[in-house]
This record gives sequence, structure tokens and C-alpha cells, in this order.
Amino acid sequence: MKSSSARRGGRMFTGGCLGLALVTALTACGGGSGSSANGSYEIGVVVDQSGPVRSVSAPQLVGIKAAIAEANAAGGVNGHKIELVVRDDASDAAKGVAAFRELVDRYHVSAVTGFTSSTSIPGVVNFAKQSKVAMLAAGVPGNLLNPVNPVVFSTNASINAQGTGGVDYLKSLIADGQLPAKPKLALFYYSSPAGESWKSAVEPYAKAQGFDIVTEQTAAVGAASYSAAMQAIASSQPDAIMITAAETDLINMAKSAQASGVDPKTPIVNYSFGSGASALRAVADLGFQHYVASAPFDAGGDAPGSKAYVDAVKKAGGDPATVMVPEGYAQGQIIADTLEKCGYPCSADKFLKTVSTFNSDLDKHAFGPVVFDADQHTGPTTVAFLTWDATKNATTTVKGGFKLAGPSH
Repeated sequence: MKSSSARRGGRMFTGGCLGLALVTALTACGGGSGSSANGSYEIGVVVDQSGPVRSVSAPQLVGIKAAIAEANAAGGVNGHKIELVVRDDASDAAKGVAAFRELVDRYHVSAVTGFTSSTSIPGVVNFAKQSKVAMLAAGVPGNLLNPVNPVVFSTNASINAQGTGGVDYLKSLIADGQLPAKPKLALFYYSSPAGESWKSAVEPYAKAQGFDIVTEQTAAVGAASYSAAMQAIASSQPDAIMITAAETDLINMAKSAQASGVDPKTPIVNYSFGSGASALRAVADLGFQHYVASAPFDAGGDAPGSKAYVDAVKKAGGDPATVMVPEGYAQGQIIADTLEKCGYPCSADKFLKTVSTFNSDLDKHAFGPVVFDADQHTGPTTVAFLTWDATKNATTTVKGGFKLAGPSH
């Protein structure tokens, strides 16, 4: 799509206002037009700002704001600025539904994005379908993507696809001689809708690829301790470990793994919520030599979209290397690009139809195309596996351009 490159190239859209308007209280606009009385697009954002996943959703919001500020600073979209109406769901299903209802019924937003926590997403879906309002979400459980749900769009690589992609990454280590032909595999996943969905995809896929699953451990997001789970994993003596762990939990988990005697040479594969530079470094500093996490977006490359990302986030006062900032920025990009194609005003129904044909690599901010079509709403099609390089004191790509396959792709 030309819209991303056009904005980053400095082209001014017709008319427009500069800056980002973060709306916390507005007069209701009738007609479901997705526009406000002052001539702006209105987009809802629902993220956890006070609950168990705020450590990743707060940076995600920074990324969303940075992308929208970038679009507004370039003259807006089709000559109109984008206003964000932000609500906190605290990873609570009832609060998520209430927030979504308010955004649709009171503010008549064109679409709603955010949604880091899989706990709050399922309850919102039925109302979203009734309202025909698109949900552009970062933490979608796989069962809401397969079969295709008409209103649910995964702006992050789906957790199921990241899971099976992690198995494929480990298969590449077998081919490289770094793992035995039939590796023993330990699994850890959150006791959440997304975690259970990840397990339902990874377990059969890994077994079909010849892995011997020696233990499966689970715990709640933000659990007080991961010692029992890590002790069980250490006792199983796995050749490789696959996990779902957001940054704060990941660091606590790594400390427990170290104390439990998990072999520091064991390959550990995580999903994108553990791909931030600070997380990669913290695990490496604890002595684990082969910790990697999948990432659908390039937070520090030389591509135009990656450079624009770094610049926009720094201008917004954020840290481009923080986990989930790239995913939030991508959500903002998808919103802005879809609005440009949709025109003004952009009703919720028109936005839904427009985003359903989205296909862009976001000026190569994404490692591969982000695709929504009639057959799939899983979004990012490609990831890179990142690790921490102590010699360079920086994040580095272990394997890039890794196309996702298996369930959900």
C-alpha cells in the first residue's frame, strides 16, 4: 500500500491537523459514521492499563499513539486527523465488553484496536459481530481465527502460528545438528484462552514432527511463583523448551529455571510477548545461551518502515526496543492505511469491508506481508527469531524471514 510510504515520505494529505488527540471524553456522534463533530476519524482502543498484562499492553499503547501521531503530523488521513478513545479493560472480560459497548454506542468509532489480553477478547466478540465493528487485536486466541471470524483481525502473528512456527524453528536446529533427531520437548503455557489455544496447536504439531513431549506445565499470567513448573521441566531433562511468557513473567520464570537446574544450553523458544531487548538481555544475563523469541515486526532494521518506526516512537517519548511497542505501532499503521483507503467519513461497516482486503508489509516494518482476506484474518505471515548478542550488546536475528506454517496459516 502506498499510504505508509507516502506519510513517511513527508507528503501532506489535503488539509488536516497536526498532532495526536487522545480523547477521554467526547460528545456522542450519531449515525455510526466513525467521525466526530470536529471532522476527525474516531478509533477506539481497549488495552489493559491496570491488570495483569499491563507490562506489555502499556508499551503497546505507546506504539499505537506513535503511529497515529506520525499520521496526524503528516497532515492527517484524507485531510482529517485521527482521534483515539482509550479505555482500560484490566484484562477483565466484563470490563472489556463494557468498554467496547461504550466505544460503539457512545462514540460510534470506525474500529477498535488494542486487545492484548486473551481473557477479555472472547466476551467482546459477540457484541462486535452484532455491531459489525472490526476488532484489530494483538492477543487473539486461535479458535477465534480458525474458522475465520468476520470481525476479528489478528494484528500480531497469531499465537497458534507462532507456536507451530516455534516447532519449525526447532526442526531447523535438528537439521543443523544442534538437536537430536527425536528431541525431548517440554512445554509451558499460560492458563488463559490464548495459552490453551497455543497448546492445542503446538502439542499435535510437535508430535507429528517427531518430538517427544516429556512434560506440560501451566500457570496463570502474573503468577506469584513459577518454581514448581520449572522444577518439573528440569526433572524431565528436555532437549528443548517452548513457552508462552510475557516479559515480567519471563524473567521470573528464567530465575526459577536457573534455580531449578535447567541446563543453560537448552534451546528455549518463546512468542513475541518476550521478544523485547530488555527481556532478551535479562534471560541471557541469567546464563541461558539459546533463548529466542519470535517477532513479526522489525524494531531496529534498515528498512524504511523500521527507520520510520524508531523515529516516530522516539518523538512520542517511547523506547523502540521495548516489547510490544512494535506491535502497537503496527496496529496504528494498519488503522491509518485502512482509513486512507476507506475515505472520509469511514463508517464501521465500511472500515470492516476495507480492512478485510488488507495486504501490506508496512514499508517493511513487518518481516513479511500482513494479510487479511476472505480465507484468513491471521495477519502477519512471517516472523524472525531474535536473541541477545552479548558481544554486540544488542538484539540480533538468529533466523529471519521465517514463514509461518501449520495451524492458523
